Amino acid sequence: DRPAGGVPRVARSLDALAPGDQVVLVGGPEAVAAGVEALGTLAPAHLLDRRDVVDYRRVLLTNPDLAGRTVAELGLGDRYGAKATRVRRGDQDLLAHDDLLLRLDDRIRVVMPRERTAEVTAFLGDTEARVSEVSAVSMGLGLAAGFLIGIPKLTVGSTVLSLGTAAGPLVMAMVLGRLRRTGPLVWVLPTRANLTLRQIGLLLFLACVGLTSGYAFRREAFSLFGLKLLAVLFVGALLSYALMVLVARLLGQSRPRTMGLLAGYVGNPAITAYANSRVSDGRVNTGYATLFALAIIVKIICIQLIVGL
Repeated sequence: DRPAGGVPRVARSLDALAPGDQVVLVGGPEAVAAGVEALGTLAPAHLLDRRDVVDYRRVLLTNPDLAGRTVAELGLGDRYGAKATRVRRGDQDLLAHDDLLLRLDDRIRVVMPRERTAEVTAFLGDTEARVSEVSAVSMGLGLAAGFLIGIPKLTVGSTVLSLGTAAGPLVMAMVLGRLRRTGPLVWVLPTRANLTLRQIGLLLFLACVGLTSGYAFRREAFSLFGLKLLAVLFVGALLSYALMVLVARLLGQSRPRTMGLLAGYVGNPAITAYANSRVSDGRVNTGYATLFALAIIVKIICIQLIVGL
């Protein structure tokens, strides 16, 4: 803000406003409009055009000590008299609420005194090389813990149930993803590394599916049995997917989230990739992640029950 007739400064939550003060508001269109109506009128000049005293820039978060912490826990105001206003995560712009959890590779829009710019940048990291690195220690410990919880077996009659080496790491990944960090260990991947590994995994998945099922599909697809099976699968898939979409819409889910839920229900990441290519919305991945893990675990258990019958 800028006091009437004074120089700009970074506003603090306890600052008292006086008539004639100019304030920069950050928020959604409706919130900003409501703020302008409550405070007064739009100023003829934009304070952000003057950067000789107060500067602003995007700073890349690469300091592992800060990953998994909230915006409030950064303490930018107490340390440097600065304030985080927005966070760029992938293709999403997020308001920097005090309770927003930060991830490595987030780009934080910081408003700060110009003379403290170098200190704020050094504190947050701002090194491009570190955001492409994957912690071998965190990944190794996570996989080892996942394999360990997949070993125990539960015998129900003649059926033996276990998570195995597939669902074990999946369950452990969900637990560690919820924790985000344990002491010095950060469990969440940087956004760019996450996207790269996701794309590599998708390509390997599609390649393995094609190599293992291509010959059998060519042999059976156009036989009488194959045509009957395809017809049954088509009808079953159409009915179940239609029911899935109907339930999601009745529950008030958005179209992007519904697409993600449908992809998670099927358990096919290729559908998620196609949905992301059509709609640039983070809710697609959120819906996919919400249902995919549960669906995989249920399918693994169901297969073991069928084999044991």
